[in-house]
Amino acid sequence: MKNIFRYCLFIILFFCFIGIKSSLDEVQAHTNPYILGATTPDPCETAGCTGTYDTCWTGEYTGDTDKACQDSGASQSDGTVSGDIIQTNGDVYARINSSNDYISYAPISNTIDAAGTVTFELTTGATNDSACYLIVVHDDGGTPEYYALRTGNSSGNAVSLQARYHTPGDIWHTTTNRLAASTTFKVKWSWHDSNNDSYFGWAWSGGDDEDENTSISYNTLDSPVAKVAIGDYVGLGCADPMEIDDVVFKTGYDNTKPTWP
Repeated sequence: MKNIFRYCLFIILFFCFIGIKSSLDEVQAHTNPYILGATTPDPCETAGCTGTYDTCWTGEYTGDTDKACQDSGASQSDGTVSGDIIQTNGDVYARINSSNDYISYAPISNTIDAAGTVTFELTTGATNDSACYLIVVHDDGGTPEYYALRTGNSSGNAVSLQARYHTPGDIWHTTTNRLAASTTFKVKWSWHDSNNDSYFGWAWSGGDDEDENTSISYNTLDSPVAKVAIGDYVGLGCADPMEIDDVVFKTGYDNTKPTWP
């Protein structure tokens, strides 16, 4: 009888051991990517780049602050960095201060010039006393042509957003609503040359969404898009520093309101 009891106890302990070991192996497989069958975290998703996009920069790509994810995470690209634009203060962000502070990338799709959308997080300056280029979509031709989003000059301690299509002449559109100083906004800018559409939208913590649609004579750039740039790619300069983070470029026109955060 004692032998039967010992045998049954042995069987029970054996299966308990097998169950515990299996559970431990599963936990270790998820935490150690070198174990066969382990799930390795996607570096772009870890950086905060998700969904469908052409180019996404957050500054949070592990071990490489200027690396952008492209083609919805299918590829990655190192940026061309000019000036002291990449800053780290608990978070990585782009700080536009001096002339030619920018990070630029070659986009995946050349159709982004005809209809495109960019979203980003903008922290406006303390006084908003100068105009600054924020986003530039540039062609690769000999004559400078580009779409640009920049901030306008101060008015009542607030800053406006201005869309620009530069081909030897300039076409501007300025928002009616203005962004307050020292505030972080979620900004969306979208353009569509065929419909001559321009859209600005922004949202912030504790505030209502703001948006504005307008008609502006955008034109398709003469040459394929060579660069999408975060910052002062044109070389205007910015006396009152602006900060940009979590930038996503997409193809296609999108005039839906952004949401916070």
